[in-house]
Amino acid sequence: MTEIPTLHIPQKSDKDYHFWVGKLEEAPEFALSDNLRRHTFYLAIWVLSGDGHHVIDFEKVRIQPQTLIFVRPGQVQQWLIDRPITGLYCAFDEEIFQVFGAHLFFKELGFLAPFANPAVHIAKDLDQAQTIQSFFEKIDSAFFSTDWAHGIEVLAWLQLLCIYAQRMFEEDRSIQKLTPSQQITSEFLQLADSEAMHNHNLSYYAGTLGITIGHLTETVKEVYGTSAGELLRNRLILEAKRQLAQTNQTITEIAEKLNYSDPSYFSRAFKREVGQTPGSFRQEFRRV
Repeated sequence: MTEIPTLHIPQKSDKDYHFWVGKLEEAPEFALSDNLRRHTFYLAIWVLSGDGHHVIDFEKVRIQPQTLIFVRPGQVQQWLIDRPITGLYCAFDEEIFQVFGAHLFFKELGFLAPFANPAVHIAKDLDQAQTIQSFFEKIDSAFFSTDWAHGIEVLAWLQLLCIYAQRMFEEDRSIQKLTPSQQITSEFLQLADSEAMHNHNLSYYAGTLGITIGHLTETVKEVYGTSAGELLRNRLILEAKRQLAQTNQTITEIAEKLNYSDPSYFSRAFKREVGQTPGSFRQEFRRV
């Protein structure tokens, strides 16, 4: 096995590289595959037909018609398809919001937070389903247009999709609008997703967020009921699972990659959190 591939959004041109859209049945490698991989971008998926599971960071999400799914950057995913999947998808980089000055809007999207449910199933609400599909179709049309300001039009329709998704997730009670504490915790977890392999000290995260370690600790405790240190360790263990699942690196090499100076300490920490050794986890995962 090789390293888990990290995939990027294809470029339509030198100027358009923050977004991509298309049909799931015609999707390239980055949108629909039974191989483990991760993205550097967000992925919105609207399933129209088919059946199976979408595995996101080792958690199975049931795939069925009229399911809306969002995948965050860095998450490892794969598709386990029982019946062929059809639908629409759009891949977008946070930078598209920054380029057009909508970064403050983006930060309000609680359904994209690390602790949000990644999927919502719309059972029998045809109006809701048609609305979601129309947003994807409008995004698709604007993306492939050559009209003036088509990039701004893409963002406008994407924002409308996100507004609608936010309301749906709130109605589904998966999440509510982020409180200040949830916002800080979300930013901490997003930072940990990208930096945990290199930085194990809470002082780094608190400093980057512009708050004290005490404030970070109290805030995370308020939101999660557990410590910031434990969440950071969880992120490290998750990355260890990713490496064990899809690489042939030795336990020592993975420990070094995760910035553990002592492989034995890494193995003990992994067993303490997961309940089995790294080697046992790798063997069990590859038997599945």
